[in-house]
Amino acid sequence: MSFSLTVIELKQALQESGCPLCWIGRNAAERYIRHLLWESVNDGETRRYFIAGLGYCPEHTHMLASRETERHGDALGVNVLYENLASVVAGRLEALDLPKESGSRKGKPSSGKSHKQAGNLTPTSVCRVCQMANSSTHYALKTLLEELESTPGDWQPRYAASGGLCLSHFRQCLNAADRYPGPASFLREDTLCRLKRWQEGLQGYIRKHSWDLREVPLAENERQSWREVLAFFTDQPPSSFEGQEDERSR
Repeated sequence: MSFSLTVIELKQALQESGCPLCWIGRNAAERYIRHLLWESVNDGETRRYFIAGLGYCPEHTHMLASRETERHGDALGVNVLYENLASVVAGRLEALDLPKESGSRKGKPSSGKSHKQAGNLTPTSVCRVCQMANSSTHYALKTLLEELESTPGDWQPRYAASGGLCLSHFRQCLNAADRYPGPASFLREDTLCRLKRWQEGLQGYIRKHSWDLREVPLAENERQSWREVLAFFTDQPPSSFEGQEDERSR
């Protein structure tokens, strides 16, 4: 993705709920799976990555199956991919030469050699969808830091109004402080302000669950802080915790 397109997507991500870089990563994963289901199920390179990873990670396997059934009304692509994978794994199992006896025969000491028979059932590559998502978020993180450095008057207010980075992506920004000291300092102060605001909301929520304050309604910050702090620590958007509400929030 070109720099200009990344800037456009980053601006959109900063208007969404939760960490903007996680949002970009999820978008990249959705694009890859959409493209795969549309025209790459039988593509040789796609298959090589798929077999090398022995499929996809649990999150993206679920995404693959749910997106296909939602959009196409069946799971044909999933069946094609996993029939091939099952065939490959079955072939490896058939070729597996397991030892006929234990490592130490009666009366004879063990050679001490370790035979890892499951080696050909170990992925040789990480989930391809994760690779694509991580590549997009890495480029977007670099773009964010460069924009905060080159045009802080525009990007600092834009970022401050957003959901902010999750802890994982915030750590990556701090690790780039030698190259981007100004942006790292800004993000540190912004995150401190968020943490203190969340702490205030969490304390208010706890306090209003005492018996003498049980009838006092929760303030907005008290209703939302626990969702926002969970999003910060888990890389999940606050919306993923919707429906889990205190009765007094309704």
